[in-house]
Amino acid sequence: MTLLRLMVLTAVCALLPARVFAQSDFIDWLEQLSGPGPFHGYFMSVGSRALCTLDEGDGQKIRWWCADDSSPKIRQVVNAEFAFASSDDNRRFQDALSEPQNTLPVRATRVVANYYYRFHPMLDLGVGAGVIVFSGDDFTNQVHPMLTPLTLTFTPLGFLHGEKNIRWGRVFRVIFSERYILGDIRAADFHSFASTYLKQGEFNRNISLSLDFWPILFKNH
Repeated sequence: MTLLRLMVLTAVCALLPARVFAQSDFIDWLEQLSGPGPFHGYFMSVGSRALCTLDEGDGQKIRWWCADDSSPKIRQVVNAEFAFASSDDNRRFQDALSEPQNTLPVRATRVVANYYYRFHPMLDLGVGAGVIVFSGDDFTNQVHPMLTPLTLTFTPLGFLHGEKNIRWGRVFRVIFSERYILGDIRAADFHSFASTYLKQGEFNRNISLSLDFWPILFKNH
């Protein structure tokens, strides 16, 4: 088993960025805003479960850095997430076609903390908060607070049982988030003066497909 874990870890490290320390989203998609976007990220989202709480019958037990979250006793999870995506050559603003910089990339960096409650082995439902930073080569970085009134993690294989199989049930995850970006988002802040775009806060959807091998590699006792 030690050899198998080492082989899997080696393969994962070869595929994922060196700074991945917990789980990675191999597809991370941000919905297009009324202005810049859509954003696409590939192998650019990482996260770490800061803690879990386990229902021990006589109370809740806290487990810090919860690498293996396959225990059926887990009820709450706090997760920290970092993501980086780019709009590539998509138009920033639809009404600024004459501006050459309108197709220059806008980068979106997201830092979020999420709280989840596990209602079912296949379903975690939560809320979160953080910031999103828009950056580019031709404008000053735009920092916006962000709230996540709804985030849902679905594990399609979460129905698996047994000491060995249950861990594989946590490997593949589909994550949906509905986020609200606070503050004014205006074309002028992105060095666009041909566009009249102005939005005072905006909802933004995020869908990611995640591979998490840590329940396989590390067993909590």
